[in-house]
Amino acid sequence: MKTILLTLLLAASTFAADFAGKWSGTAEMMRNGESRSTTAVLIFKQTGDTVTGTGGRDEAEQRAFDNVKVDGNKLTCEINDGDTVVKITLEAEGDVMKGEANAEREGQKMTLVFNLKRQN
Repeated sequence: MKTILLTLLLAASTFAADFAGKWSGTAEMMRNGESRSTTAVLIFKQTGDTVTGTGGRDEAEQRAFDNVKVDGNKLTCEINDGDTVVKITLEAEGDVMKGEANAEREGQKMTLVFNLKRQN
């Protein structure tokens, strides 16, 4: 009985979290020793383990995510704007998602810390 229960628990932990929907909230941006808060909207579509999506300051300003990978409740992806690749790591727990984005351009580092909630 314990073996069956353990097998079921391990199998359940390998399923992808539900990332689908619109997530919005704040992103605390740190660049050149300065910090400022901005809005963030991430929109994900999910079919099984396959996740696609976009992100930006609002729904009108969205960029497509590249190299989306899901591991349980963790998602990693990138946004490439031509000059800079932004690497994003997110973790979803129910209707709350937190994470971080990092980029470097011309020797300057930028970090965004996300605090998002599912809107639909």
